[in-house]
Amino acid sequence: MLVALEFYVRCLDLRNNLPVPCSFCLENEHGDRKVVTLNEAYRHPELVAVRHWLLSDCTREHALPVLSEKLVPREQVFDHDFVVVPEHKIMNFQGHFIPSSFNFTNKPMPEEQFLKLYENFLLNDVHLYYKETWIWREFLKVYLPFMSSFSWDAHDEFSRLREMMRLVMVAHPELWHKWLHWRKYMIDFNGLPGEAAFRREYGKAVFSFI
Repeated sequence: MLVALEFYVRCLDLRNNLPVPCSFCLENEHGDRKVVTLNEAYRHPELVAVRHWLLSDCTREHALPVLSEKLVPREQVFDHDFVVVPEHKIMNFQGHFIPSSFNFTNKPMPEEQFLKLYENFLLNDVHLYYKETWIWREFLKVYLPFMSSFSWDAHDEFSRLREMMRLVMVAHPELWHKWLHWRKYMIDFNGLPGEAAFRREYGKAVFSFI
């Protein structure tokens, strides 16, 4: 396990103090994709509102993807099958990893070194860039499918998709407004990304952007 994530689990008691709202991206063996979001339940602090945004079922008639929702007891979040969804893979967390090889039982890493590495681990800019771009590609499939079907080299995909963002913002303001709603409900959260928080629970069931 990542040393930093182990620190979260053991010292900050992540299971009982998961920072919400948060979200994570899932994909099943058939290629169906969804975003799972966790929010505080209105007037019920003991519950978490878990929503599945079904990207693959979205159509042009919808301003947001089809939604299914359950209220999950806070203490069951890391064990509930509406959060740790069977037969699904979670997006790989693109973080600043702290290799476990830096830490040994008979020679633990210096505290100063760990704190420096840990601060880098909490910088989520790289991961959020990947995540936003992945969801943006699904957005294009729904509203501008001709733009999502372009064939290009995988190494150029990020830059091309970001270029399309600028194009849609200028040429299709009504679609850009929809995209801002997608961001609001699925991406624009502070704190630890769900892909890092639930990495242990999904184990090796992960997928990469490309």
